[in-house]
Amino acid sequence: TYMFPFDLELGFGATYVGERENNVNFANQIPVTVDGYWRFDAMASYPLTDQITARLNLYNVGNEQYIDQLGSGQAVPGQDFTALFT
Repeated sequence: TYMFPFDLELGFGATYVGERENNVNFANQIPVTVDGYWRFDAMASYPLTDQITARLNLYNVGNEQYIDQLGSGQAVPGQDFTALFT
């Protein structure tokens, strides 16, 4: 995060996960490999009063389609682009 003048705070983050293989322990099953991915998140925050701060969080800014969890023959997709305002 970086604090700009007038108390405006901006943040950015990057997450990288490499290629992964499913650990299958069942007979006659072929292991599944999923590609690695990059995911980018961002944040902006500004104090409105001494007690109230407005914050915008952006998750998966590039709307990357990826597998978040892999195991036991299951693949769980990752979070789509999401914006939260608090």
